[in-house]
Amino acid sequence: MEEATLCGMLGYRQFFRYHWLENILSWQRRSGCFGDDAIDSKFIAPKGKSMDEEFKRTVSKREERVLSDRCLAHKTTVALGALTQYMRYLLLAMEKQLQTI
Repeated sequence: MEEATLCGMLGYRQFFRYHWLENILSWQRRSGCFGDDAIDSKFIAPKGKSMDEEFKRTVSKREERVLSDRCLAHKTTVALGALTQYMRYLLLAMEKQLQTI
């Protein structure tokens, strides 16, 4: 997703693939944010610990933070950036088509 976001901002169109968009949308949770299935299955917190505490103990990424509904802050932000670039790409393609009419 990072590639689609950053490279999309720089105008590299080869990062816009339909199946990649499908994957990104499939990772979205009902609440609208993005999470990780590993949190649901692999990182089940032991009794007496919160999910956030257990996730911090097992994952070394500093930029990631577990939010409510087991959402991941960094993953949600990057996904939003990628979806924004996909939307930009689609709108520019539509604009080009309208100019040829």
